[in-house]
Amino acid sequence: MSVDFFELKNIHISEKNPAELIYAGELISEASDIKVSAFINGESCKVSPLSGGMSDSVNGVISIPEDLSKEKKLRVKLVVSDALGRKDTVSHMMTINEKTGTLLYFVDEVRFADDGSATIVGWALDREPVVIHFSVSDGQEILVEKFNRKDLLATFPEIEDTNAGFRIRMKKAEAEKFPWKLTFEGTDGHKAERIFTSRTSLKEQWKDAGGIRRAIARSYETVHEEGIRAFFYRTWFYIRTRSARAMIYQKWIERIEPGSVELAKERRSYESDRNEDLPLFSVVVPVYRTPVKYLKALLGSIMDQTYGNWELVLADAGADESGRSVNTDLIEGIDDKRIKYFILKDNAGISANTNEAIRHAKGDWIVFADHDDTLSPDALYKVYANIKNNPDCMYVYSDEDKINAAGRKRYDPNFKPDYNPDLLRSMNYISHLSVVKKSLLDEVGFLNPDMDGSQDYDLTLRCVEKIREDQIIHIPEILYHWRSAPGSTADNQESKLYAFDAGRRAIQAHLDRVGIPGTVEELSLHGRYRIHYHWNRHPKVSVIIPNKDHVDDLKRCLDSITEKTTYPDYEIIIVENNSEEPETTAYYKKIEKDDRIKVVRFEGAFNYSAINNFGVSFAKGDFFLLLNNDTEVISSDWMSEMVDVGLREDVGIVGAKLYYPDNTIQHAGVVIGLGGIAGHVFKSFPGKDPGFMGRLLVCQDYMAVTAACMLVKREAFEKVEGLTEDFAVAFNDIDLCLKVDKAGYRTVFTPFAELYHYESKSRGSDDTPDKQERFNQEIAEFNNRWGELLKKGDPCYNRHFTLKRFDCTFNEDLIHE
Repeated sequence: MSVDFFELKNIHISEKNPAELIYAGELISEASDIKVSAFINGESCKVSPLSGGMSDSVNGVISIPEDLSKEKKLRVKLVVSDALGRKDTVSHMMTINEKTGTLLYFVDEVRFADDGSATIVGWALDREPVVIHFSVSDGQEILVEKFNRKDLLATFPEIEDTNAGFRIRMKKAEAEKFPWKLTFEGTDGHKAERIFTSRTSLKEQWKDAGGIRRAIARSYETVHEEGIRAFFYRTWFYIRTRSARAMIYQKWIERIEPGSVELAKERRSYESDRNEDLPLFSVVVPVYRTPVKYLKALLGSIMDQTYGNWELVLADAGADESGRSVNTDLIEGIDDKRIKYFILKDNAGISANTNEAIRHAKGDWIVFADHDDTLSPDALYKVYANIKNNPDCMYVYSDEDKINAAGRKRYDPNFKPDYNPDLLRSMNYISHLSVVKKSLLDEVGFLNPDMDGSQDYDLTLRCVEKIREDQIIHIPEILYHWRSAPGSTADNQESKLYAFDAGRRAIQAHLDRVGIPGTVEELSLHGRYRIHYHWNRHPKVSVIIPNKDHVDDLKRCLDSITEKTTYPDYEIIIVENNSEEPETTAYYKKIEKDDRIKVVRFEGAFNYSAINNFGVSFAKGDFFLLLNNDTEVISSDWMSEMVDVGLREDVGIVGAKLYYPDNTIQHAGVVIGLGGIAGHVFKSFPGKDPGFMGRLLVCQDYMAVTAACMLVKREAFEKVEGLTEDFAVAFNDIDLCLKVDKAGYRTVFTPFAELYHYESKSRGSDDTPDKQERFNQEIAEFNNRWGELLKKGDPCYNRHFTLKRFDCTFNEDLIHE
């Protein structure tokens, strides 16, 4: 019996010590206690875990015995065993080439822009920082920029300095000066050199980057499709879709997506509606040197649509010198007048080329698609059906997945929430399929060439600024297949770094237009962003902390607040509730010497809602920060971050990121229906895990957050008349969030306010008959109040996710229905 999954991703001589081997692997196991044994040429060796690397990884150091240190070939065997008694074994043969040294490098991309300028992106590693030089044919030295490449930790977990990435930017005049010379100078005199002889030879040179280096590079290029630090989580997700228990996504496709019978029914439905005034969908596609097989796939997916009132507008900027595109024969060979194809005079960039296609479009709705992607056969029909049911809608988007370059494999489904403005300001989660009403497009303007790389992100932000939220429709179905071709952003996020900077600029422009003072920072996971708000006020915050005895917990909590918090204006109200220990009274007298701290006494039985409502009656602040006594501040700007988000007019509640003492996730947002009534999504994930699509790293809207650390705007709290005292222990915070949402305010989770939570030590467990009866009564009351939402599903989640686990994985029940 083996562990769920173990794979050795890489093994190499340590960058620091040639007497050590570093291994990096992926492990999936239900058991937390993992042991690794190592054998070199059959001899047992000392193995030590390595603290570097990434979450859910198995990384370590194997000491090479002296009698084996001179061997040219080493057979390494790793045995991984878990606490359940399961084992897995991997063997690896490696050849030691002393002349090679430890210098490693790889050129990720050589990219030419339309203006003739060029950019080279790659990485280089050695035991010490690598010195890199780049020159063109006349000897002119070009600046080599260094940048952070934390993705390398997946392969080299022992490295400390991840500033190993390099980027070289050349103007047109410089880029034309072939040959180019790229040199690397590493530790102990190690050197390497790359010569680029001509533009036409670049592709072959790049392909021949070199054996092990190429393999190492591809090992992370292919698995970092959703961002660098998502590496091991995505592996876990892939295992669930590939293993024998496992082909879950394939089963989902077979069970959930419409088959031939359903598609035929849609075609008949369309035919029966043809006498009506049906919307015309204009699918606009900029074409630039598209491989014929990709263009054929796109054309086929459009022509197979079950909804027939469409036109396909292809604007081709990849014509040859004679003005005749290589794709012309393909288009002319198709007898379908709905396909409009024209050749552009020049290539003005993706935005300008797409805009030309839009100008040729006659449709009521503009459907955006890339030249190498495909649509599901029911995509336009599903959009039509949603428009028919929501006649005021102006913007429609769907879920999506990826297809490999050959188009034979679908994977990595992106199941999205309904419109989530804070998530949209943190990442372009909407992406494909996007369908925009032409009248809205005329109002906001077409694509902005200054935002090339994130032109769709910029357009989405401009569109949502002009319409109501109920005019934005999310179709929770996979209607678009994003091709993960070599060099694409889907395949390798490092290949289009300019796109992520354009995304940052798009969000900044959005903030400026809507009047929100702030600046945008790109996070280390590409395509994810953080807004730093710049308000000119610091309203008072009233921190409300219920307490009964547990002086040690309360002291730790208060000390962390007073010693770490940088926010300038706050007060702390301790709501004393029937403490029995004399140490508690003595501690109260001590802390009340601080003018910021006040102790008030609630005499009734424990009722979390009533206690907090009582504490709020003494509060002077514009914000109430409900806080458990068993929490501990981690980040000094935690309160500042929560207030900055809360100062927005549309926000009523802000929640924080909470960790268990072992640095796993305790709270990162609440999903209605998860685990029954409501549950913490991503609960018990490793603290640094990015979560599904990187959502653990960014601000976003949830229907609820926990009151273990919850900032509530006074006006919102008073508008809903505070916490509902019928919920004495459970669901009071969830109910408060839902009431505040109903009153027109958002609830926002921010991962940038971090605390430890030692989990309800003051109250005890719910294992007595009386407590169980009370809990069941509160469940019944919650169902009475919010049963419709439970039935409909949380709009911040996705109906294809399971409600039985907390990890954003498939609802397997859908497959077996």
